[in-house]
Amino acid sequence: MAFTYNTDDRLGSGAFSNVYAATDDAGRKLAAKVIQFRDREDDLQLAMREVEILGELKAKPNDHLVHAVDIALESDHLVLVMARADRTLADLIAEGPVPEAEVKNILIQIATGMESLALASVVHRDIKPTNVLELNGQWCLTDFGISRITSRARADHTWRATGTAEYRAPEVFRDQDETVRADLYSLGCIAYELITGVQAFPYADGDIRIRQLTEQPELPEGTDPTLRSVVAQLLNKEPAARPSDARQVREQLVASGRLSPEQSMLLGVRAVVDEREALSALGQSLQAANAERFRQAAVQVHALWARFVELLTEVFPTAEPEQIPGEFRVNFNGMSVSFLRFVGQGFHYAADLPELILVGEVKVRSGTIHGEATIANLYSLWVNDLPQLRIAQFEIEGYELPPGRDLVKLPRAANSHYMPRAYAEHGPTFGEIVISDELADANALLRYVAAYLQPLTGQ
Repeated sequence: MAFTYNTDDRLGSGAFSNVYAATDDAGRKLAAKVIQFRDREDDLQLAMREVEILGELKAKPNDHLVHAVDIALESDHLVLVMARADRTLADLIAEGPVPEAEVKNILIQIATGMESLALASVVHRDIKPTNVLELNGQWCLTDFGISRITSRARADHTWRATGTAEYRAPEVFRDQDETVRADLYSLGCIAYELITGVQAFPYADGDIRIRQLTEQPELPEGTDPTLRSVVAQLLNKEPAARPSDARQVREQLVASGRLSPEQSMLLGVRAVVDEREALSALGQSLQAANAERFRQAAVQVHALWARFVELLTEVFPTAEPEQIPGEFRVNFNGMSVSFLRFVGQGFHYAADLPELILVGEVKVRSGTIHGEATIANLYSLWVNDLPQLRIAQFEIEGYELPPGRDLVKLPRAANSHYMPRAYAEHGPTFGEIVISDELADANALLRYVAAYLQPLTGQ
């Protein structure tokens, strides 16, 4: 088949490709997906994997998949020619919440497409509204660029990308195996979006990973019980608690149209049960996410402390770290510096401080010079999907400070946990005043220690 495409008429784009309007020699409207080979070998392998998958997906009536009608391989790019869609599911959602009967019909069609993928042992890995196209009145799955065939050995290039974060299952963020249940989670995200008109997990503040691991969206009051049940099952944070395949989802949605009033009442009960199970799994996911955040923050603290000891030893060669459970300490010339963590793993995060991971105090013991003092606080926040270690100094407003003690540890909050004011909306909280607050590294810690010791030694 002869075809041409117009690069001035782009229909869409993805991470590795652009889609352009095309026509064949009979004048039929088509779409040409052009995949450029930026890294010749790697990109070629990835592109050919999509060709291989398209070859496995034999076209069948009403299979709700978008198939290639032609393929052209050039030296620096690959062209996949497909039927041109009327619109994407994202276009429909942009118009606002979709009527529930239509939501069910759309989900049934997408689930049917997922069943077609399952017959070829294919996991899509990027199910989202822009990858669901309306062709001749049917909603069909498209874009198999990062899909994989589960029955074959995993190749590195098939895992180079991991889908779109807003629709990515929690287990993918945890680097666990990506199965059809991950695709079903993505379907749950789409279902929520169809019902409400907004994303279940909108990308905000660069922290989509934590949102997927620790949040459970709620559907509006009065939502159809079948949809409530299905969405709760699909968005369960525990993969094993989701339906095992798309067929189960399709059958639930189809059956809902045949239920008696009594069955519908019971379905409302099931929806509540499914939602409670999803919340229970959310709690487990939150604990796992908190543990992982703490682990990463602890790695930062260990690295900072090791570097701090190294720098201190250059000035005091006799400095020696001391092994004390729950505390970092280094002794030198009758003095010592220690870091004591008093909030960490297992800490219940306050609602207004969800990003707080770890808090501790830095103490200096100066022997006969001045005794002991808390000179600063080290704390870690989760920012843009990474732990951020900071060092700060605080005073308590109105507190009568002992002579020479111009720095004290953080005051206790109502929930008996220590918290840094630095993250509480940049205003005084619990009566403390911020003296300093900055990113922490070994040099910063050394500077705080020196600033405390110099006046005491008359330097």
